[in-house]
Amino acid sequence: MAEERPSWQEKACPAWCVREHQEDDMDGDRDHQSDAHYVPIIRMVRRFIGDKVARDLIADELIVAAFQAQADSRPSITIVLSEDARICLDLRDESAERVSEALTSILSQVGGR
Repeated sequence: MAEERPSWQEKACPAWCVREHQEDDMDGDRDHQSDAHYVPIIRMVRRFIGDKVARDLIADELIVAAFQAQADSRPSITIVLSEDARICLDLRDESAERVSEALTSILSQVGGR
C-alpha cells in the first residue's frame, strides 16, 4: 500500500525523515527533518574588563539535526545553540564532513581520541 502524503508533497520523504507532514503545513514545516541530537557542552564567553579578559564558562547544549527543503536534492546539517537559536550553523554535507574531519584531527593532536 502506498504511503499517504499531502497533495503539496511531490516525492516521498527520505528514510531519515521523522516529521509527519500534514496537508495544512506552512512552508517551513514542510522540510524533511531527522531526529535531533542534543549535545551538552561547556562554552566560553570572553568579556573585556579594561585591558584584561574575563572568561565565563557556561553550560549549554547544541542541537544537531538534518533538514531538507522539499525542493532540495540534498539535506543540510544544522547546529543550533539551544540557549540562543540565532546562533546557528547550516552546513551542506561537504562542509559538515570538513568540520568533522577538523575536529577529529584536532582531538587526535591534543590527545583526545
